[in-house]
Amino acid sequence: MEIAREEVLLLDKDTEPALMKFYVSVEWLIKFLTFAEPGPINNRHFLCPHENADPGMFEQIGSRVCVVSEQTWHALHRRFGGGPAVTRIHPCTTCIREAKMLEERRSRERHMYRKLSELANEHELAPTFYISMSWFRKWQAFIDGTESVPPCQIDNREITKVKDGRVVLD
Repeated sequence: MEIAREEVLLLDKDTEPALMKFYVSVEWLIKFLTFAEPGPINNRHFLCPHENADPGMFEQIGSRVCVVSEQTWHALHRRFGGGPAVTRIHPCTTCIREAKMLEERRSRERHMYRKLSELANEHELAPTFYISMSWFRKWQAFIDGTESVPPCQIDNREITKVKDGRVVLD
């Protein structure tokens, strides 16, 4: 393994500035330089599911990737496999759009909740509705921004039971 490390390090020193640059995860390169067997190249540390740079960590991308020559990339990939090959880095527009839509949803739901709370306080005779506290806490964490994934549909099974063919509070 020591010989493989030296060969790769020499490849990058011996090559002229290349037209094509490849980006490799710093986490994987640290394994390559320190472990006996680093396993396949794993660039998922800085990529989103769409294989672009994860917008959430784009500001720190310089500390998450290392640039290697095309020759070095091919040598590493031949020996260890893995990937994916990354030749350009830009934030994922799909993830940015999805994050914006999620934030807009959060904002709408937060606004609606406040509005409904105010109305409920004004009208003491308003009908009462029950909702599972565990679902409500998940939803609350979502609108507060401490949870990035919205909860599934409201599920009141834990606070209800079926009695005489009807769903009633437990």
